[in-house]
Amino acid sequence: MLKNKYTLYFLTFGSSILLIILTFLFQDKLIHLKTWGILGVFLINFFSTATLFVPNFSLVTVIAGGSVYNPILVAIVATLGGVLGDSTSYLLGHSGKHIFVRHESELFQKVVRVFDRHGLIVIFALALIPNPIFDAIGIMAGSTGYNFKRYMVAMFAGRIIRNLLLAYVGKAL
Repeated sequence: MLKNKYTLYFLTFGSSILLIILTFLFQDKLIHLKTWGILGVFLINFFSTATLFVPNFSLVTVIAGGSVYNPILVAIVATLGGVLGDSTSYLLGHSGKHIFVRHESELFQKVVRVFDRHGLIVIFALALIPNPIFDAIGIMAGSTGYNFKRYMVAMFAGRIIRNLLLAYVGKAL
């Protein structure tokens, strides 16, 4: 059982890394998904957020989508794509903690305490605003064992508000 457990962690970690690398290598091709309409909005947001610490163009697709489609639909579709893509960083942290993290370290224990006390607020606030460190938050949440459902709900709540605002900016333009 123990051997299978670590095999699953290595497979999850490796799959996350592979998705990140492939998305990074083919990011110039992803822009062509914009011709796919609302499905393109979903796919661009998924692949753009699946990369780690790489600037992406998902915000532009939400604004552009809002100018063409119903802004509420665009916000929901973009949020679903973005949240699923951003789950990569959580899964990377969760699988990597079993491979790389020293659980007894003082720094790790401090991060665990922060997520235990303020995780929901931190995740929500940082999902609400565009920022380059959200991937690190996902990795930390996963590595500390923060509840995956709570992570996804907080991220969804922040992203849906942000994407609604962006989609309505697109509609106004």
